[in-house]
Amino acid sequence: MSGGYVRRVIKNILTERLRELSSIYGFEVPTFFEIEVPKKKDFGDFSTNVALILSKVMKKNPREIANLVLNDFKNELFSKIEIAGPGFINFFLDEMTLKRLLEDISNNFDNFLSPKSDEKKKIFIEYVSANPTGPLHVGHGRGACVGSSLSNILKELGHEVHQEFYVNDAGSQIKNLGLSIILRGKELNGENVEYSKDCYMGEYVSDLAREFMKKYKSLELSDDFISLASLFGKNIVVSWIKKDLEDFGVNFDNFQSEYELFEKGYVDQCIDEMKKKGIVYEKDGAIWFKSTDFFDDKDRVLVKENGEKTYFASDIAYHKLKFEKGYDLYINIWGADHHGYVPRVKSAIKALGYDENKLNILMVQMVSLFRDGKPVTMSKRSGDFVTLREVLDEVGKEPMRFTFLTRKHDSPLDFDIDLIKQKTSDNPVFYVQYMFARINSVFKVATEKGIKIPDKMVFSRLNLEEEKELIKQIFAFPDVLFDVEYFLEPHLLAYYLINLAQTFHSYYNAHRFINENDLELTYSRMSLLILLQKIIKKGLSLLGIESPERM
Repeated sequence: MSGGYVRRVIKNILTERLRELSSIYGFEVPTFFEIEVPKKKDFGDFSTNVALILSKVMKKNPREIANLVLNDFKNELFSKIEIAGPGFINFFLDEMTLKRLLEDISNNFDNFLSPKSDEKKKIFIEYVSANPTGPLHVGHGRGACVGSSLSNILKELGHEVHQEFYVNDAGSQIKNLGLSIILRGKELNGENVEYSKDCYMGEYVSDLAREFMKKYKSLELSDDFISLASLFGKNIVVSWIKKDLEDFGVNFDNFQSEYELFEKGYVDQCIDEMKKKGIVYEKDGAIWFKSTDFFDDKDRVLVKENGEKTYFASDIAYHKLKFEKGYDLYINIWGADHHGYVPRVKSAIKALGYDENKLNILMVQMVSLFRDGKPVTMSKRSGDFVTLREVLDEVGKEPMRFTFLTRKHDSPLDFDIDLIKQKTSDNPVFYVQYMFARINSVFKVATEKGIKIPDKMVFSRLNLEEEKELIKQIFAFPDVLFDVEYFLEPHLLAYYLINLAQTFHSYYNAHRFINENDLELTYSRMSLLILLQKIIKKGLSLLGIESPERM
C-alpha cells in the first residue's frame, strides 16, 4: 500500500466497505464525502462524515450507520476507530504506522510530490483578458495569479492545460484609445483640446502619444487617422501587458484577438448558425438572441439597429470557437463585476448545442491597497487605478503572488504594502520561504560539523508530538493538490504551506537538530527536514514562487 495519500487510502477502504453494505441495504455509494484532519487531537488523526451523508439516503440515524460501517471492520492501518458526536468516524494512527508510511513514501518521494489524477483531461483556461486600452491594474494581477497557479497545479496532476488571454481589441473602447492618443498629442504640442467623457486620461496616454508622433507627423482627427492611432496604441499596450505578465511569472499559450474573430468571419458565421437554429429573432431593426429560452432573465441584442455587432455577439463566437476545440473542461476567470454576465454566456453555449456544464466561471473579487494604514486608490500613470507594474516594482513578484493567494478568490482582499515588504512572521510569504532557508541552515551546520546528510532516510527517533504532526502534514500534500483540482481553488495550497510553516517554526524554535552525541536522533530529524524542504520547494514552485536558500 502506498502511504502517500493517506486520506485517499482511508477513502478507498471506506468505499470498499460501503459497497459491501450497499449490496445489503440497496443504497448508492456516495462519490464525495470528507476525510479531514480534526482540529482537536482527541478526535483522532483523520475523521469522516460519511455516516452523516448516508443518513439522508438510508433514512437512518448517522450513529447507527457508523456502527454498521464499523461492524467487523478491521484494518492494520488504524490503532483505534471511534464514533463521535452525531456520527463522525474518527481514525487513530499509532507512531509505528506513521513511521512505516513515512518510510514508504520516502522511497519514492518525487512521485509522491507529483501525484497524477485518475483521469487525464484537456483543460482550457482563459484569464486576465483585460482591455488593451491601458496598463494592467492590481486586480488583473490577482486574476493572473489565480489562473497561472491553478494551471501549474492542474499540469502537475497530469492534465493538458491550455492558457489563453482574450484580447478585447474590437469595439468603441479601442477607437476611444486612438482618439485619446491624438488629442493628447495635440495637447503636448501646446494646443487647447477638449476630451470627451470616454477618453483615457492617464499619464500612459502621453507616452503613447509621444511614440505615435515619432512615427507619424500628422495628428488628424479623421476616422482613418484615429483608426491608425487605435491600432498603434493597442499594439504598444498589448506589449506592456505581455511584459508585465511575464515579469509576474505568468505565461500564456495564446493571445486570441477579438478583432481577428470579426476579420475571419467567425462572428458572422456564429450569428448565421444561430439563425438556422431558430434561436434569434428581429425586433425594432435589431437581431436578438432568445436567451430567456435558456437561463437568462431577458433576451440579448446581438446586432444593433445600425448594424453594429455587440460585445456579446463576439463573445458567443469566441466561446463557440473554444468549444469546437473539444476540451473536457473550460475555465473562465473573471472579475466579480462580470457576475451578471454568467447566465447569458451559459445560455448561448447551451443554445449552440454544447454542454454548458463544462464551463466553470471563477469570479475574482477586488483588491484594496493600503499604505500607512490608508487606502491607496489613485495612480499618476493610469489616472484612476494603481497598476500591476507599480506594485510589482515596489514589493516584488513572490510577495505579491503569495499575498493574492492568502484569500479565496471570491473574497475581497486587503493588500497591505508595508506589511508585505516586512521580513517578519507577519508576512506570510516570508514565513513560508523562511522555513526553506532555516532547513538549509541546519544542513549547513551539519556539514560544518562533519555530519553528512543521510542518503537513506531514518525515522526511528521521531517520537515528539510536533514530529507526528509534521508527518501527518507531509501525508496531506497530494490531497491538497487534489482538493485544488476538485474545487478549482489554488489558495488551498497557500493555506497548506502557511500551516506547515507554522508547525515547523514552533518545532524549530523548541528543539535541537544537530547532536554529535546522538547521531540516530540527528539523522532522524535531518531525514524529516529533507522531506519538508522538498515539499516547501515544490509547493512554492507550483504557486510561481522561488525558495531562497538564505534570508
